[in-house]
Amino acid sequence: MYRMVLKDTKADQQTVIKNIKVDAGQEVIKVASFALARLGGWVKDAKGKPTEGWIEIFRIEDGEENRTNYGSTAKEPRIFDVSPGLYKMELKETETNKEKVLTNIQVKDGQEIIKEVRF
Repeated sequence: MYRMVLKDTKADQQTVIKNIKVDAGQEVIKVASFALARLGGWVKDAKGKPTEGWIEIFRIEDGEENRTNYGSTAKEPRIFDVSPGLYKMELKETETNKEKVLTNIQVKDGQEIIKEVRF
């Protein structure tokens, strides 16, 4: 009897399959399907021109916030592969060090959401 853990490292997901029986000479194949979405942000100045900035993404589960992704953004949005769910995004404009927080971003399987924040 075996227990198998299958992981999707792109969006930090895993599934566990228990009680896998394998007899001598038998080959057993298990398949896992993971939901995937994309979430990103773009920092722009007051006129809408892309500018240097930072983005942090937090997954909200059971009332807890856990940072899942972070990185810089400049000439184009920064987009991350995430598990479907509820998120908070913090965006910071580098030059002024101003920050804006977006909450309750619901991302569904197969969906891509890109938030634009102007400073």
